[in-house]
Amino acid sequence: MEIRFSGTGYSSSISINSFFAGKENRILEPAKDVIYNCNKNRNEDKSPLRDMPYNQDNFDWVLRISDEYNLKGKRMLLFAYSKEIEQMMGLPLSRISAIRLDSSEEEAKQKAENFTSADNEAGIIYIPPAGNEKAFSILERLAKLDSNTFVFSENFSERIKSFESKKIVLKKIRLFSPLGLPGLLAGAFSGIDIDQLLSGARRIDSFLGREYPQKNPAAIFASKIFHSNPEKNGVKFECKNDSLKGICKMCNAMMENYINCSGTEALSVSFGIKEPGQSDINLVIDELTEYKLGMLIYFLQTASTMLGEFSNLRRDL
Repeated sequence: MEIRFSGTGYSSSISINSFFAGKENRILEPAKDVIYNCNKNRNEDKSPLRDMPYNQDNFDWVLRISDEYNLKGKRMLLFAYSKEIEQMMGLPLSRISAIRLDSSEEEAKQKAENFTSADNEAGIIYIPPAGNEKAFSILERLAKLDSNTFVFSENFSERIKSFESKKIVLKKIRLFSPLGLPGLLAGAFSGIDIDQLLSGARRIDSFLGREYPQKNPAAIFASKIFHSNPEKNGVKFECKNDSLKGICKMCNAMMENYINCSGTEALSVSFGIKEPGQSDINLVIDELTEYKLGMLIYFLQTASTMLGEFSNLRRDL
């Protein structure tokens, strides 16, 4: 099966080839509830998807910070657990350092010192909710520097809130994503056109909210992945030939201007299907632009959210 992102600007579209809806009714039947739950949660502001392409306040904030602090070339510091860091390190961010919250406090402090000693203007910090308390002592040391540091988390402890007066900007976010606040801010000072990135995400959303599963590309993608390899404790993308890493390389290549891609040089990434007789799923993007990249990222984020809903349905049975 092939899912192709093609066209230019608002005429861009997404098409599915080699998918036979009549033969796939069995796997698409549960997708009706999945789509309904995803749309309902987003409309009720219970889903992080709402925060990404539509929150104009976030977008304006990113532009203001980018212009005011001249952030191009700054670096990013992540506070997270090992598993989260493995997921985040591939995102299209300019320069990333990571501190593992499951490392010793002394080791974490040393990495923080190494990060700030090279460049006093530290950049961005992301803290998962569970990391608030352990990150406090490290932030305390960073706060003594003459720098503008941006800290993102789903919530902040009262101790961390005390840093707001020390040139540290605290900003709440429910999801770490290239289309979320940290990703957009990093993208802005890496030179990527975040306006086009979000425009592409908004464009494809009109396809991904369709209630009829046979017409919803994200639901078809998530259904095929889920039914090919359901796991006892949830589901995940089964990538062929490091496909997700390939997508991240596309992002990084665009930001660093390493490659150019015209409409005749389609880029393809594959997701393996383990079920006997099933072909792999290929995602094909016909040109490497911020607009198409926004479409691709938002497609994968929506499909990932739908996979989570499939897991919830399984537990409810």
